[in-house]
Amino acid sequence: MKKALFLIGLLLIVSVSATSYFSYRFDSDITLICPDCDYWISCETNSMYPTFGCNDTLIASEPSSKKDIKIGDIIWFHGTKEQLSIYENPDVKYITHRVIGIDYKRCYITKGDNNNHRDNYTPCYYDVIYRIKGVIYED
Repeated sequence: MKKALFLIGLLLIVSVSATSYFSYRFDSDITLICPDCDYWISCETNSMYPTFGCNDTLIASEPSSKKDIKIGDIIWFHGTKEQLSIYENPDVKYITHRVIGIDYKRCYITKGDNNNHRDNYTPCYYDVIYRIKGVIYED
């Protein structure tokens, strides 16, 4: 009986510690638990609207291999000078778009959900910084 109580107490302590370690506190009433999420970022343009906008927080992680990125995923990658020149804000350095295809070199054909055309540049695995895993929408 003492062993069972000890194990229950130990499990309770471990679960509370893990929750506080792997959680991100936003407000007094919201706690997000995401042990494999590495970063909390925001986008720089509205090219992915209505999926998310610039005021929303993106939950991201670094892809560990090329196999982590599939058609339908949203990736955050380095944009080329030509790609970035279309934006009014000169501080834009990264692009957050959806993978709509994968070419023969295993590079990613991307497009913003709010754009009428696909991107003219196909980032490869080494260009991708993050894979978006979720969105926290701003009211």
